[in-house]
Amino acid sequence: MGRSTRTGDLRVTAFTVDHGDAIKPAYGYRIDYRGRAAVVSGDTRYNENIVRYAQGADLLIHEVAMARKALLGEPHIQRIVSHHTTPQEAGLVFTRAKPKLAVFTHLVLLASETISAPSVEQSHCGDPRDLQWASRGRRGSDGL
Repeated sequence: MGRSTRTGDLRVTAFTVDHGDAIKPAYGYRIDYRGRAAVVSGDTRYNENIVRYAQGADLLIHEVAMARKALLGEPHIQRIVSHHTTPQEAGLVFTRAKPKLAVFTHLVLLASETISAPSVEQSHCGDPRDLQWASRGRRGSDGL
C-alpha cells in the first residue's frame, strides 16, 4: 500500500516501484485533486504497482529506455536498460491501466560512438492498431 499525504483537496500518494536491486528505494506517485488523477512512474522497470495506482487516471507519465538492437549485447547498455522500462512494457502498462492520456518521459535513448540513439518513433511498440492506448497517447515537446 502506498503512503499518502493530504492538504485540502490535494492528495499525493507515493508507492514503491522497481528500479533494480541496487537502487532502492524507488517511488512512483499518484496525485489526486478534485476528481482528477495524474500518475508519474518514477525510474522503474515494468512494475505492477504502476498498473494498480494508474487505473483510470487522467494522465500517466511513464519513463522509458531503449537502444538499437546492435547495442543490446553490450554489458553497460544491458545494465542501463535492465533498470528501466522498455517502450513495449510501457505500452503494456498503458493498455492495462487505461489512462485517458499516456506520455513517455525521462527518455533514456542509448547510443555509442558509432551507433546513433533511436528516436521515439523507432520505439518498436508494435503495430499501433494493436495497442488500445495508442489513440490516447500524445507526443509532446518542451520547445528546446
